[in-house]
Amino acid sequence: MEPLLSNAQIGDAVQNSTLTLIAGECTYDSIPDQISGIFFGWTKSETYGVFKAVVSTGWDLSPGKFERVMHICFLDSHYKAKTEDHLELLLIGYIRKLQSSENISQAMNITDEDQATARDALDLPAFSEYAKTRSALDLPALPEYAEPRNGLLLA
Repeated sequence: MEPLLSNAQIGDAVQNSTLTLIAGECTYDSIPDQISGIFFGWTKSETYGVFKAVVSTGWDLSPGKFERVMHICFLDSHYKAKTEDHLELLLIGYIRKLQSSENISQAMNITDEDQATARDALDLPAFSEYAKTRSALDLPALPEYAEPRNGLLLA
């Protein structure tokens, strides 16, 4: 898959090590509406640096709501996320579709297997190169940003 670059802010805890993500201004432009499922990639915090992460994204279509919902699970245990921390996301791989469920929170559950899959994949040279290229996780200052092409961000 082509990498998806976005920004977000940490929200409330969902369960254990899973937190909600509040979509940033680039999210709706960079992550197509049709995308839902469990993804893996890298996240960068200004305070803590670059970390491996698993992100679930979908749509809450319950009565009176219609909004994108995103959850994140950091794979590095020493990252202490705080509510309202700003993050940059680079999603570079797809794990699976969301589990079918009446409840969006249950459907977006990030399992231990998802975490293991992401951790193993992100250790592969093809994916670990993204973390070494720190500029790949930098969102440009302009509202229009570079689209990822051939695995690289072009200015």
